[in-house]
Amino acid sequence: MMFFIVFSPMCLCGSYEFTLSNTTKLSESFQDLDFFIDDIINKHESLLSFINSIEVRGGTITKENWCILFNTFPNLVELAIRSPFLIEPIAINNTKLFSCYSLKKLTLEKVDEIKTSFLPSNNTVNSIILPDILFTCEKAFYNFTSLKNIELPKVQMIGEYCFAYTSIENITFPDLLLVDSYCFRYSSIQHVQLDTIVTIFYYAFSDCLNLRTVILPQCLGICDYAFINCLSLSYIDIPNITFIKDYAFKNTNLSGTLELNVSNIGAYAFDGTFINRYHLNELTIVNRFSFSNSNQQIAGFEIMSSTEIIEGTLEQCDGLVNISFDKLLKIPNSFLKDCIDLKTVHFPKVIEIGECAFQHCFNMENLSIQNAKIVCNNAFEYCISLKGKIVNENIMEIGKYAFSHCSYITELYFPACLEISDYTFYACFSLAAINLNNLEFLGDYVFHSTKITCINFPNLIACLSDSFKGSLFKSVKLDNMNIIPDYLFQDQTELIEIDLMKATFFGEYSFINCRNLLSVNCSSVIQLSKYCFANCSSLQNIVLKNIEIIEESCFINCCSLITIEFNKVMHLDNKVFMNCEALSVVMMNNVSETGDQVFEGCSMLFSIFLENVCKIGNNFFGNFYPNRNMVIHMPHIQEIGDYFYSQIKADSFYSEKLSKIGDGCFFGCEYITTINITNVKSIGNFAFQNCGLLVDICLPKVETIGHHCFSDCFSLISINLDTLLEMDSYVFQNCDKLETISLEHLEIAHQNCFSECNSIKELIFNSIRIAPYDFLGNMNDLKSLQMNNLIETNVNFIFHCPQLDQLFLPNLLNIDENFTVDCISLRKVILPEIRFIKTNFIINSLCMEHVEMDNVISTKSEIFRNCFNITYISMLSLESIENNVFCNLNSIKVLEFPNLQETGISAFENDTQLEHVYLEKLSIIEMKSFYNCYNLKSIRINSSKYIKTLAFYSCYSIMKLDLPNVTRIDDYTFMNCISLASLLLPFLTNITGDGNFVNCHKMTWLSFPKLLYIDPSNNIIFDNCSQLRKVSLPAFPPVDFSDFAFANSSNNSIILCLPNSLAYTNYSDSKNCSTCTQNEWKSLTCNVPKNYHSVCQDIYDGSDPNKVSIIVIGIVIVIASISTVIGIVWLITWVFKLRKDNLIQEKQLMLASTIVYDFG
Repeated sequence: MMFFIVFSPMCLCGSYEFTLSNTTKLSESFQDLDFFIDDIINKHESLLSFINSIEVRGGTITKENWCILFNTFPNLVELAIRSPFLIEPIAINNTKLFSCYSLKKLTLEKVDEIKTSFLPSNNTVNSIILPDILFTCEKAFYNFTSLKNIELPKVQMIGEYCFAYTSIENITFPDLLLVDSYCFRYSSIQHVQLDTIVTIFYYAFSDCLNLRTVILPQCLGICDYAFINCLSLSYIDIPNITFIKDYAFKNTNLSGTLELNVSNIGAYAFDGTFINRYHLNELTIVNRFSFSNSNQQIAGFEIMSSTEIIEGTLEQCDGLVNISFDKLLKIPNSFLKDCIDLKTVHFPKVIEIGECAFQHCFNMENLSIQNAKIVCNNAFEYCISLKGKIVNENIMEIGKYAFSHCSYITELYFPACLEISDYTFYACFSLAAINLNNLEFLGDYVFHSTKITCINFPNLIACLSDSFKGSLFKSVKLDNMNIIPDYLFQDQTELIEIDLMKATFFGEYSFINCRNLLSVNCSSVIQLSKYCFANCSSLQNIVLKNIEIIEESCFINCCSLITIEFNKVMHLDNKVFMNCEALSVVMMNNVSETGDQVFEGCSMLFSIFLENVCKIGNNFFGNFYPNRNMVIHMPHIQEIGDYFYSQIKADSFYSEKLSKIGDGCFFGCEYITTINITNVKSIGNFAFQNCGLLVDICLPKVETIGHHCFSDCFSLISINLDTLLEMDSYVFQNCDKLETISLEHLEIAHQNCFSECNSIKELIFNSIRIAPYDFLGNMNDLKSLQMNNLIETNVNFIFHCPQLDQLFLPNLLNIDENFTVDCISLRKVILPEIRFIKTNFIINSLCMEHVEMDNVISTKSEIFRNCFNITYISMLSLESIENNVFCNLNSIKVLEFPNLQETGISAFENDTQLEHVYLEKLSIIEMKSFYNCYNLKSIRINSSKYIKTLAFYSCYSIMKLDLPNVTRIDDYTFMNCISLASLLLPFLTNITGDGNFVNCHKMTWLSFPKLLYIDPSNNIIFDNCSQLRKVSLPAFPPVDFSDFAFANSSNNSIILCLPNSLAYTNYSDSKNCSTCTQNEWKSLTCNVPKNYHSVCQDIYDGSDPNKVSIIVIGIVIVIASISTVIGIVWLITWVFKLRKDNLIQEKQLMLASTIVYDFG
């Protein structure tokens, strides 16, 4: 059953009618829609669920009415509103319309605008008719998934997302002018025909998977992504289109040939389509990757009017075979890069070709760029199918790698080109000819790995160091080039000839290793830098008329160079002609100075003319020179560097102006016999070494000589060097025949100057003040040395001079260790001014007898090592010595050092012939001072207070010792003094050692009147003193000997002498004598001996008890007598004084009376 309601308002009231089965009509009137709803519910409630169609012919529908309307008729299918009114928007979250799921068709007449989402997104409407609407807001029908048909006959603008996600299949909008962004996105539309549309905005029809055809007869522009992912789109009709933006038709089903009048195409506009050919008559701007297509290979491309293209437009169009741009002026960067199938290119008006424009177009065979003026970097790199000759009379500049690896290009004709950058023709393996007549600048590696053998660049003015690197040039002509940069022709092994007419400067290494270079025409060149022609082994002739500067190693190893003539060169640098083996004649009249090794290895050099040269560098001829008859003309030479004539086979040398000779200058000149250099002042090291036949040498002005200067000059007999001031080390080493040398003014000499000069007998150095270490050594015949002004020596002053007899150095003040070593014949040394002596003063002088150094104050240890035969030593000022100074002097008998105060250990040890010693001021006798002085008979040491261990050990011959100030003795002091019978130690207070008098067999009496202490651990002080008779000790405190102090004494009784008889009481009361019959003290008696006064007179102090009273009375009588005498003398003096006073008074009275009498 169908019910139909017609709502028609009349003024302030309304009426409605029901049509039941199209036969029954019910009619009612109402005041407004609310009354209508209430009325119909009250009167016809039973029919509400059956009403499925409503037509409203007037009134206003508000938001509330709208909701009530649909809630009242839950099964409403069709709604038609035909009166003019405004339908207000219904918020999705507030509407009750969600319950109206049955509505399918909606007609809204007289409505000119619809707000956003006027129906909820989950409605079931599939047909909407809006005959009067002009504008739709954004998302008006968004997500109406059931909507399939829409009629908008008057609409002019559709807002964003308006029909997105709908099921609309076809649209007809005859007046539509604008379709906004995302309008039909993801809709089910199949056909689009918009006759009046002007612009399609971005994403307008994107992702419309069912869209098949698009007809836009008036459309001018399609924005980005407008039809992207319309996978079924296979036909478009856009005859008036002017621009297509990025990705507009990406991933569509368009195929075949696309013919458009578009002027601007964006990037990837047709990417993912099946279009394989383009015909674009009006295209003027092409963006990067406009025709990049990952889905289809472009086979043809024709653009008739384009003048501007964005870079990368057709990059990686693998299937593109032909392309033509009739009006294009500039090909952008990467335009056809990686179009590997491209074969033909036609750009008749192109002026500039961008970077990588045709890079990797492997199959491109034909190239038409007649008007191009600039070819940028990598433009045709790896276009390996380009063949034959390429002609362009307009190209002026070519960038880096522009034609590199174009393997089959055979000839290039670019007569207008001015500049070519790096690697431009790199690896063009077939390129054999080139025309670049106007070229002015050339980059690096331009012709590397090409077949070009001859170049002529008449206008080239500048290039880089590696411009010709890796090329195979045989002939080069550069008429206008002034500066040849470094390394320019390095390793050009095929180069034969070169013409550089205007070049004035050749850079470093510019022709190095050009092994086949025969001739060079560079008559204007002024300077050749270092290694310029090095290793040009075939170079025979070179014209250098204006050359002024030749730097280091310029022609090194040019082994075919025969003759050179440089008349303007003033300086030759190091190694300039080194190893020029064929060089025979050298003429350079203006050269004033040369560097080192200039002609080293020039084995064929026959004559050399250096008219004005003043200074020659080191190793001028090197160390290989067989030509004995070579002519050397250097009349003004003043200074010769090292090894100048080294090993030259000449027999004489003469120069009047030469003032300096460098190191090794004549080294190894084995044939030279005579040298006369009258003006030389300085000679370097090794200058004449190994001149084995040199006999006569004249150096009248020489002042300094370097080390080894005349070393190994075996034939040299005599030499006069009276002007010499300084001589370095080893100067005359191994001059075995040298007998006479005059060095009158020599001031400074270094070590080993005359080593192995075995024929020199006498040397006089009266000007030398300081001698170096190792001064004179290994001179077998040297007998006399005179150095009257010498004041100081260093280590090893003289050594291994076996014939040297005596040394007298009157002014020597300071010496170092090893003054003389192994001078076995040296007998006498006199050094009157020396004050200090260091260790090993004289070593192994087996014949030494006499030493006189009266100003010496102190010495170090072992100054006379192995000088066994010394018989006389005079050192009157000696005050201190260290250890072993005079030990092992087996021939000395008397030593007298009146000022010696301090000695070291073993000072006179093992002086077996020493008999008498005088040491008046010595304070301490050190350990082993006279150890094993077997023949020592007398010694005077009055100031010594302390005797240390083993001081007089085994002094067998000494019989009497008087040591008046000794207070202390240590261990074994007089042990084995078997002849010692008398020992006086009046002030000895301490015996701290043991065995002091062991084996003193002849000792009969010991007197220790001041002894206070004996070390209790000393057990054998007097052991084996078999002749001991008496011991004198102090009265108090009693001395305590150990148990075996007198062990092995053969006497039954040893007398103890004390200062008085009462002192024996002290000893008897102490423990000392309590067990005297046992081991303690053995036979020493503690009683007053018989004949005490005579036996102990040495220690007796006169203090017996019986005489004490007598002594006291005597003292009193003496005092009384003295007092009486004093009183009598005083009385007599007083009487005489009184009489004198009286006489004076009488005289005064008489004088007074006389005056009165005479004058009244």
